[in-house]
Amino acid sequence: MTWLVNYLDRYGELLVFAIVLLEQAGLPLPSALVLLAAGALVGQGLLSGPAVLGLAMLASVGANYAWYRAGWSQGHRVLGLLCRISLDPDQCVRLTETMFGRLGSATLLIAKFVPGLATLAPPLAGVLRVPQARFLVLESLGSGIFLGVTVGLGYLFSDRIDWIAQQLAAWGLTAGVILVAVLLGWIAFKLLRRAWMIRRLRGARITAQELSRLLQAREPVLILDLRHPMQQERLPHAIPGALRIAPTELWRRHGEIPRDRDVVLYCS
Repeated sequence: MTWLVNYLDRYGELLVFAIVLLEQAGLPLPSALVLLAAGALVGQGLLSGPAVLGLAMLASVGANYAWYRAGWSQGHRVLGLLCRISLDPDQCVRLTETMFGRLGSATLLIAKFVPGLATLAPPLAGVLRVPQARFLVLESLGSGIFLGVTVGLGYLFSDRIDWIAQQLAAWGLTAGVILVAVLLGWIAFKLLRRAWMIRRLRGARITAQELSRLLQAREPVLILDLRHPMQQERLPHAIPGALRIAPTELWRRHGEIPRDRDVVLYCS
């Protein structure tokens, strides 16, 4: 924390702008930590509160508007690009689509508070053709709420920033080693779990040609279309005779799935 405060004291509000802009652009940077430290320096009179919030707002809304326009013009390819750099791409898309399915464009108001959702919400809003004016209003409100809360917390605890820095300095290398070990362990767990899942799914896959032959031979097979309603909206083409059930409805509609035949799952 001490080094972060020193950098903020040296480069001021421009460092806040740069960190927020780069994080919203997709880089894994700790903008929340920077905003907390900036809020603490605002409380000590070393930074300007309006400048910190104004530049952070400009960076956040500007970067997310660029993602929104990319989603509008490039469609779901942008989501695929973002998820390829995610440790849990399937979960990040599913979470974002579920939230949009429940809240619509109002998801932008809370996206900044949900890990993973903040990255995918702006391009998905573009994919879903949320009107530009509505996007800008909701994105500005959502960014303003998040930035205000984060900087405000740093401001409230500004008198404790020196104590926090002293505690971190006392732990020194030990704290850093523990933090890095926990982070690497979490990343390794995510990667191993995904590799295990992909290996299992690869053995159970059926190609489009094999499925076509089964259907032409009138084999007793059921095709279960498990795509999210938003995926179906973007790609409305369906396999003839497929039973459409959203993943969130499986617990309620599982009785519609026959147990006396093979079932082919169609998902994205």
